[in-house]
Amino acid sequence: MGIFDFIGELISPVTNLIGKIVTKDEDRAKVEAEIDKIKNELSVKMMEYETKIMELRSNILVAESQSQSWITRSWRPITMLTFLAIIVYQGIFVSIFNLPQVNYESIPAQMWTLLTVGIGGYIAGRSVENIFKAKDTGV
Repeated sequence: MGIFDFIGELISPVTNLIGKIVTKDEDRAKVEAEIDKIKNELSVKMMEYETKIMELRSNILVAESQSQSWITRSWRPITMLTFLAIIVYQGIFVSIFNLPQVNYESIPAQMWTLLTVGIGGYIAGRSVENIFKAKDTGV
């Protein structure tokens, strides 16, 4: 569900209630226009909020990648490589060498969320870092 769908579902009961309470078409149109205005303002605020969160996450990733500490720079790539090794093991080595399979049901959902966020965040952070490098070099 996208943010606009969420906002629409959030405001929909109010719009339906107004349709039942306000009987004059002219008054109903005015109220619905005001609700649409509020809905649009809320959508803009939510987009600004999401943008700010993405910027903060990117700043963290850039700071990690530029850290003087090897472990700070490397923990995220090491974690992602570990997950990649599990996937490769399951997808290739199990079938070729008849090894025991990984039971995906035993892997907590939080691990999959961590993988998704980690890969997405790492890619976004590296992209932002490359953009800043390009700006600094004038490319």
